[in-house]
Amino acid sequence: MILVTGATGTTGGELVRLLAEAGAPARALVRSPEKAASIQQLGVETAVGDFEQPDTLDAAMAGCDHLFLLSPPSPHQPEQERNAIDAPSGSGSGMWSRCRCWGPALMPRWRSAVGTAR
Repeated sequence: MILVTGATGTTGGELVRLLAEAGAPARALVRSPEKAASIQQLGVETAVGDFEQPDTLDAAMAGCDHLFLLSPPSPHQPEQERNAIDAPSGSGSGMWSRCRCWGPALMPRWRSAVGTAR
């Protein structure tokens, strides 16, 4: 089973749709139960969890051997991702993929940081 994080966003939502279309066993991690309805309509299981609350991630990852880790840009992103990877039922015995997306709002700061580092 693949646990898809970021499942209510553009990238994660498309991945969930493609997995459902292919009949692949998948579960979508959502922070809000209200956002789960559109995913459940695809026939994909959902689990409520939050990167900031590591205790919610263990149940979400139970039975999953793959993790697609897509987390929102945040100053706490490394810790949040580590919480997901380190969850006891997580993908420690399986495979995980991480996807980071850079939005226009982050690009100017990123360019400034790169320019400063050179």
